[in-house]
Amino acid sequence: MKAERPMALEDMVGGVLLVGVLTSAAIIALGLILLVPAGTGKRLLLEQLLSEHEVFIAALPTSLGAVLVGAIHGRPMAVIDLGLTLLILTPVLRVALSAVFFAFHRDRRYTLISATVLALLLLGFVLGKMTWRAAP
Repeated sequence: MKAERPMALEDMVGGVLLVGVLTSAAIIALGLILLVPAGTGKRLLLEQLLSEHEVFIAALPTSLGAVLVGAIHGRPMAVIDLGLTLLILTPVLRVALSAVFFAFHRDRRYTLISATVLALLLLGFVLGKMTWRAAP
């Protein structure tokens, strides 16, 4: 019986990135499918989104909570936003996974580097949210 080798960091990171990107793509595709009108024309036409003209979309989610609630209720733009949020968070998860991996292997230098990068990413999200809320 062949002994399995321990999973390398590259394998874990590759798996996280692959699953994250494919899952977010599937969620975004679902949101785009929900945009196609269901007979009554009350929903935004997909052609409008793909056109060159400006399109007004009512009730866009403005917070993570609104995205989650909207996605649960099947609102197309909330579903698309959920997919985009997952796509944005995938590399952050990669950095967090790297920090844990290096800490587990007692590599202080790379644990510190990964933790610093993770802290800067999270700080960027916090400062970006503060700036976004302060905008008119």
